[in-house]
Amino acid sequence: MTKMKTITAKIILTSAILGLLIACGNNKKQPELRSVSHEKTATTTDGDLNAVAQKTTTSFKQNELGTIYNNYLDVKAALVNTDATTAQAKATVMVTTLKETKADQKTLVAALAIASNNDINKQRESFEALTEATELLLKNAISSGEVYKQYCPMAFDGRGASWLSDSKEIRNPYFGNKMLKCGLVKETLK
Repeated sequence: MTKMKTITAKIILTSAILGLLIACGNNKKQPELRSVSHEKTATTTDGDLNAVAQKTTTSFKQNELGTIYNNYLDVKAALVNTDATTAQAKATVMVTTLKETKADQKTLVAALAIASNNDINKQRESFEALTEATELLLKNAISSGEVYKQYCPMAFDGRGASWLSDSKEIRNPYFGNKMLKCGLVKETLK
């Protein structure tokens, strides 16, 4: 009986790992299309004209946090699309916003690291720090709506990394079109 339980456990574990690899192995290129606005009511397609991602409308206790969040989403969209030039440009806009709003130094340093680099892999490394800093700014500052904290366990050689999103639909900024849908919603900030 013990041998049967061991074999069953191995089969279940192997199936779970295989399922994650299949889900994260989707390499179909499906860019994230975004429009810049303070209200997040736009929808985006993921390559299938019938599939539409619903974006949440999120309001913040301070208007400038909405602008920072929109800037963050623009940087994320560029990374999802594996577009280093756009990521650099959007991060530059975010740096300006952060300076104008006198946001904390950690967020500014992380945005500057992306704005000053044109290597997509280095930008993605800096995006992890930008996510952590932006999350700290937004936590307990949401007056209505939701922000989704998403997580990819395979990012950075299996160390894993998180990002923020205005949609439950996974669009992985750490892998872009290589593993676009690899990840899960880990937490909902309200």
